[in-house]
Amino acid sequence: MGVIVWSNIVRQQYLLGFTDEQISKAMGISIRSYYNYQQDPSLLTMKHIQALLDNMGIDIQTLIIT
Repeated sequence: MGVIVWSNIVRQQYLLGFTDEQISKAMGISIRSYYNYQQDPSLLTMKHIQALLDNMGIDIQTLIIT
């Protein structure tokens, strides 16, 4: 599930034109943690996903649809 969510985060990042730094800040994580998530999406926590949803105005359905 983490891989699907992460790939949809990256897709939304591209569509909305956000930088890696903006996404990491919206998630409340360091840029290093952001890059760690790129390497291993299973590390994603619901807390960070929810922060992203709250701060970027992204709908949860957008992240779980394959």
